[in-house]
Amino acid sequence: MTQKQITTTGIILIACVLVGALSGAIASVFTQRSLDTYLELLSDEQLVLTLSQVKPNPIPGTYEEALGRVVEAQDSLAWFYPAQEKSADPSSWVFASNSYGAGVVVTSDGWILVHDSVLPNTFSINDFSVLIAGEWYEPTEIIKDTRTEMKMVRIEASGLRVASFATSGEVQPGEFLFVLHNQEGVQVTSLLNQEWFVTDRAQRAEDYQRYWILQDDVEDGSVLFDSSGALLGINGSNKQTLPIQNLTLFIESVISNNATVYPALGVYVLSLEQGLNVDSAVLGASHGYMITSLPGYASAFVAKSPAKIAGLQNSDIIVSLGGVDVSSEYPLAKSLERYKVGEDIIVGVMRQGSYQEFTITLGEYNLLY
Repeated sequence: MTQKQITTTGIILIACVLVGALSGAIASVFTQRSLDTYLELLSDEQLVLTLSQVKPNPIPGTYEEALGRVVEAQDSLAWFYPAQEKSADPSSWVFASNSYGAGVVVTSDGWILVHDSVLPNTFSINDFSVLIAGEWYEPTEIIKDTRTEMKMVRIEASGLRVASFATSGEVQPGEFLFVLHNQEGVQVTSLLNQEWFVTDRAQRAEDYQRYWILQDDVEDGSVLFDSSGALLGINGSNKQTLPIQNLTLFIESVISNNATVYPALGVYVLSLEQGLNVDSAVLGASHGYMITSLPGYASAFVAKSPAKIAGLQNSDIIVSLGGVDVSSEYPLAKSLERYKVGEDIIVGVMRQGSYQEFTITLGEYNLLY
């Protein structure tokens, strides 16, 4: 082989190597792009849940797995139908759409929690029937809760599956929340943000003033589950959801007493954290609940108010109960639930910048309001 042939062959070999390297690089780029596209598509199909790490034992998994747990939890739901629907085919779409809405089974022997919007006050036990896990039941009793716009309905049953309550009241933005209202399907939503909605007008000291606000419009009275299939709360109006932790006293009171029995101060208040456009230095407190009347009323106290009898006055700021501070993070209504009707408690009050304590004998909510 001549020198010229050797040189030519070398150039060809180098060119081949360069072409091969370039082809490999191009192939690598296209391969990486294809892989990225595949992963993106896979991510769309298998959406990984965003779960709060503050919850005990967070349950990881895909959207489909979470949905499966929620669908399984439907066996703990009670579906309310017009009484005449008992003869209809439960598998038909028309039948499913005729439901008034859902309630939640809270005891295996037949107590069901449901919102007023599903069963209005005009309904009697003769106006509806209850469907649970494919079986029909007839209601025997309805007990209304004036604090929370909820009802407890009783049926004669045994061995019912009871809903699992979420162990934490904390929900993070971005978490999947599952809404059920009738048997047509499941709606997926999330929180609008982490902030609580706080009412901007005076309310009874015993009534809850905070709700979750959901990202999407949902049916009034629908039931809210988390990704583990645990019950988070019940939806009221305006996308406001009342957490299940705020309903436990009502549930326990009905189960124990067959009636609602709540401790009460008998006064109207407004959370300072709602913003009164008054400097906290002037008020003497940065948290708590100011005693204030409803528009058009001179007094914030109801007749025979235990708070008034003990010496509290308009514009006093309740800052603690039993030595524990109250605030939007630890609401006055929730703090009151630690006590019983007739019990004496020490209430800490800021009055014109001066801290004072009063002993109040708690009354009974339904007798005062």
